[in-house]
Amino acid sequence: MFNFEINTDYLTVFIAVCSLLVSCCAVYIAREQGIGQKAHNKLSVRPTIVDWLDQDDSSLEITYQIKNIGMGPAIFCDFSFAYESKEINADELKRVLTTFPVRDPIKITISDPGLTGLPSNTSITLIKVKFGDCDQIPTHIEQKRFLEKIKLLREMLEIRITYKSVYDEEQFSFKTPKH
Repeated sequence: MFNFEINTDYLTVFIAVCSLLVSCCAVYIAREQGIGQKAHNKLSVRPTIVDWLDQDDSSLEITYQIKNIGMGPAIFCDFSFAYESKEINADELKRVLTTFPVRDPIKITISDPGLTGLPSNTSITLIKVKFGDCDQIPTHIEQKRFLEKIKLLREMLEIRITYKSVYDEEQFSFKTPKH
């Protein structure tokens, strides 16, 4: 009744072209997923550095720390102290702090992390300053002078850090805020 002749040459070419289009689409989608995954990975290991100054009025002690609250390690590119807007190293900072306008004995511990890094969810104590006699309970006048010294220190001291993530493409900056 009906006699259909199918030209297999055209059918073979049509199937080959369809297969080629499907494979090209698959390659494109895989490429886009790879780009999206890389962007996601960069954001998921991004470091974030924060600082805090802890003052203990009862023991007349200042502790200045930085912490990486990001998901990945912070790799330090540059780390420096600045006093009155002049860049100084850890030894010079210690010298500056010992000549700080005080009448009390002073004990200073400064940690210079160098150009290493800071793992995620860890902190480094950079500066620890103990004013007054360590064995005596401070008086109200000593505590008042202590708070004045902290205010002076916050105004004059600056810490600058340039760091990057493990992907090594973008650098981030941290600088202590002026109070």
